[in-house]
Amino acid sequence: MNQALTSGVTGAAPIWNKVMRMLLKDQPDLWPVKPETVIGKQICNDSGGEMTKGDDGKESCGARYEYFIKGTEPKGGGSFKQSVPINKDTDKLASPTDGNVENRDKTMIKDMFSNYCVDCNHAGDPYTIVRL
Repeated sequence: MNQALTSGVTGAAPIWNKVMRMLLKDQPDLWPVKPETVIGKQICNDSGGEMTKGDDGKESCGARYEYFIKGTEPKGGGSFKQSVPINKDTDKLASPTDGNVENRDKTMIKDMFSNYCVDCNHAGDPYTIVRL
């Protein structure tokens, strides 16, 4: 089709719609069938890791349901609540030399390198992304 005369929305889409309606007019509505090689899992919103339940039976994180090809689903790596030392003045993870410290329950993510505090104060940290 000539771009100056019509677009895909005004030209091709109505034609496609009519063709598909005609081809499917006697076809009943069918839900797609999930292949055996696809599995569904609850995944943590904040980490993308596997959702687990704590000792109290509560979910370890806010979760969503996702589908994966068998063998590619995340194993572990989810977030979890943990009591960690926090500097009361800065709300950051406390270092061994900090004085004004208390233990608080914080959301942590463990990866192959370290633990990361999701809901701690990260203002001024190197490589911190600030969203406006």
